[in-house]
Amino acid sequence: MDSEDKKKLTPFAEAKLNIRKTAENFNFYNSVEMLAFALDSLNKIGADEDGLDLEKMCQNIIKDLSLFMQEKDDTWN
Repeated sequence: MDSEDKKKLTPFAEAKLNIRKTAENFNFYNSVEMLAFALDSLNKIGADEDGLDLEKMCQNIIKDLSLFMQEKDDTWN
């Protein structure tokens, strides 16, 4: 959305957009926190059967985070 489109938003539409962006940011933060916890657990338990499940979960979270960032035109490194 360029600056002209942003100026055309009503106060309620702008507030709705801000709320949506805030919710997305909270979800992103929660996913990063979950990933950190899962990685820590994975390091502690090693490569047993539960470790394989956690590793797959971590891979899925990383994939979801990268897609989220690409949608926002951010860079995934």
